[in-house]
Amino acid sequence: MAWGRKSAPPPPPPPKSWTYVSPSILPSFSPVTIHPLTSHSSLIPFILLLIFLSVFAFITYHIWLTISGVGAAAAQKMEKRNVALTKDGVKVGVRHISEEEARDKAQRGVMKAWNLSSWPGYKSRLFGVNIDKDSQKTA
Repeated sequence: MAWGRKSAPPPPPPPKSWTYVSPSILPSFSPVTIHPLTSHSSLIPFILLLIFLSVFAFITYHIWLTISGVGAAAAQKMEKRNVALTKDGVKVGVRHISEEEARDKAQRGVMKAWNLSSWPGYKSRLFGVNIDKDSQKTA
């Protein structure tokens, strides 16, 4: 080269473990030895992952069982009170009462209200007062 430079040195050779050896030259045993703990150490994270996922699935399953049990119990209690939960919303059912029973209940309610509305010792100042002219003069 011009100006006195030398050419770039060639790259260093690859390590011996990278060199290709034809299978016919290799001895009968494998030249690459794997440490026994190396093969098992790659399984440890996988086993831990399986354990974690199984515990998570177990807990999630029992939470789901509890929630569905509470929902079923609530639905049964609501059915006893003629309330049905549907996709459209809540439907309230009316218990079957015959027309005669409905009239009797209404009449009983009116009669109770009528009887409780008259108090024996009560005198209204506004309505139904019979004012004696004699009592006004003395007062």
